[in-house]
Amino acid sequence: MEAGHQAIVDSAIDSCSGVVASIAPDAQTLSFSARFGGREAEGFIFQTDFPPEALSPEAIRCGLRATFHFGIPGAAVQFQADVVSIESSAGAAVVRCGAPLEIAVSQRRAHFRASAQGGSQVDLIVWKIPTHWILRDRPKPSMQLRVELVDLSLGGMCLRVLAHRVGPGAVAIGDRLRAEFSHNKESVVLEAAVIYRRSPEEDGSTRIGVAFRKLENTIEGRRAATLLNRAIAALQRQNIRQRSAVGA
Repeated sequence: MEAGHQAIVDSAIDSCSGVVASIAPDAQTLSFSARFGGREAEGFIFQTDFPPEALSPEAIRCGLRATFHFGIPGAAVQFQADVVSIESSAGAAVVRCGAPLEIAVSQRRAHFRASAQGGSQVDLIVWKIPTHWILRDRPKPSMQLRVELVDLSLGGMCLRVLAHRVGPGAVAIGDRLRAEFSHNKESVVLEAAVIYRRSPEEDGSTRIGVAFRKLENTIEGRRAATLLNRAIAALQRQNIRQRSAVGA
């Protein structure tokens, strides 16, 4: 583990930063928003309003491990930690964890980004969903965001969130999103999280940065990655044609 990576995590914990946490108590991954609560002698604390029954004593005794994701300028940070204990009260939970493990810091622009501002060839529907929502279930229309795709990469995307039933003011760092992509009559559904959010613009819209949940080595994950690569290539070709037309 690099000392610099440890320092980044320590700083986030000390400053009680917001974080996206994930656990898999029953072989099903659950993601939720949380906030660091400071370091202790053997680890650290985080707090969450996530239903505490998923962080049950039985799950902890079986070796429950949590994964944490948060952003810093220009990079995304991920690490794991063993869950040691939980105290719950009035639907909120204070969770104690062991020392951070397997810290990884990756540049957000590790993947090529294709601009979609010249007219997108990708149809996109995005919903803000609760942490407990089952991804395969299509959410209610009242949960849908009104968005415009700004750019797209294999690791995430930039969106412009417009005024709607669930407008920019309802979107925060750490929120869980369900994104349905369609390109050339093929569709995939991806889980994503908001990793940054700009201040609102004059028209009330705001830009958010979204990171896709890591595409696992499964048939569905490979299918999603393939479709994203095709869509990115189509956007890139479109951008080249538009630049050529302007220069002609």
